[in-house]
Amino acid sequence: MEYSALIFDDCMDETDSYENLEASVQVFQKDDRCRQIVVSCSTDWLLKLA
Repeated sequence: MEYSALIFDDCMDETDSYENLEASVQVFQKDDRCRQIVVSCSTDWLLKLA
């Protein structure tokens, strides 16, 4: 079964960090069943991911 992943990080919690976001993205990148990763986060973080 293939799927898409939605990662949402509003950057409002003290546990939010770019490193956590990056680690989450990497988990889905390694999964062959994941066909699309959609990330919703701050513009700065999104540009770093790109």
